[in-house]
Amino acid sequence: MRPHGPGAAGIPKDDADVATLVCGSCHRQYTTNKPPTPGKTHRCEACGGILVAPPGSPETARPPTAPPAPEPPIPPDAAPAPKAGDPGPSEGRAFGAYRIRRVLGRGAMGVVYEALDAEGRRVALKTLLANPNELRRDADRFLREIRLGIQLPPHPAMVRMLEAGVIDDKPYFSMEFIEGGSLAEWRKAHPGALRDEVALLRDVARAIHHAHAHGIIHRDLKPQNILVDSAGKPHVTDLGMAKTVGAEASLALTAAGMAVGSPTYMSPEQARGLKSVDGRTDIWSIGVMLYEVLTGRAPFMAKTPIQVLHQVVREPVPPPAVVAKEKGLPPPDPALSSVALRALAKKPEDRFKTAGDLADALEAWLEGRAVPIAPPSAAAADQFPRPAPAAAGSKPPGLFRRWARRMAGWLRRTR
Repeated sequence: MRPHGPGAAGIPKDDADVATLVCGSCHRQYTTNKPPTPGKTHRCEACGGILVAPPGSPETARPPTAPPAPEPPIPPDAAPAPKAGDPGPSEGRAFGAYRIRRVLGRGAMGVVYEALDAEGRRVALKTLLANPNELRRDADRFLREIRLGIQLPPHPAMVRMLEAGVIDDKPYFSMEFIEGGSLAEWRKAHPGALRDEVALLRDVARAIHHAHAHGIIHRDLKPQNILVDSAGKPHVTDLGMAKTVGAEASLALTAAGMAVGSPTYMSPEQARGLKSVDGRTDIWSIGVMLYEVLTGRAPFMAKTPIQVLHQVVREPVPPPAVVAKEKGLPPPDPALSSVALRALAKKPEDRFKTAGDLADALEAWLEGRAVPIAPPSAAAADQFPRPAPAAAGSKPPGLFRRWARRMAGWLRRTR
């Protein structure tokens, strides 16, 4: 299939075997020597819109063999300006090629739905709401999540991004649907499941090591951002606060993370707003979750987020055995306590060198082997690679650039 415009050279006009399709969004035309496959959705290479046969063509005259395709996305330049407080798509209604089924989660920035795509597959659909007070910050975070989701190669313990675009003047992206709930919900349903949760955190550490190996730091790891499926396997989600290795975190995003994120899971260097934060901040966050498994509470607790951040930066981590004794709990496993305390070292260079090393330590405990906890080393400071350049001919960067232009147009209309 190749694109062309009116009168393009080399395109036969009287060949009965040549079919013409038109993008319903940007009206770009394509020719193909094979008729479109019934029931299959073809998309425009330029804008991602759905390709349809032009009116009066032989393709439109044929009896339909499948339900008609949903309405194509509205081009961003033709869409109305979003309204403040717009609640987003309604349950049971169509949203472009998607059919909304129910709301999975709702926040100040956006809404996540369970939806069906054009092929009838269940997906998680996230839309950005038009909040005039936080529009620029929210749009930056949404765009960041799209860019990094496209950049990150698939991993079994990371939620996979499927598609992104703008429909009815609402930016969105779709992800694979995970049947289950968050790790926070899983904990409530499985109290005291020590080995199972250690296995979950081991898999999370493997997934985070995968992200670090591709130059992405999550920066917002917490139980609410880890989904557990019906088979008990974890899936890390929400890259809205993530950054690439070597990139400086914007002050707006850092401030937003402190205000609306969870200071409980922030590393000391992130709590201080340092621009040199690297992958070891994620190791700290996993350490907090392991500490919770051992003691039933976070290392630092206070009445306000600011007080928690102060403790994270300045106070030592209470030994798990001391906290367990105060709560009347049995003494926690010494080896797991050592792993948690190593991950929660105040200085990044005193933690595990990589998330993979943390996963190895948890794996050793699960298998009954001696837990390898190497002595701290300042050499750990340069363990996280910068992102590799995109391979020649790869599509994701171009896809992101096109999506970013649409997002920029959406932002201009909201000013």
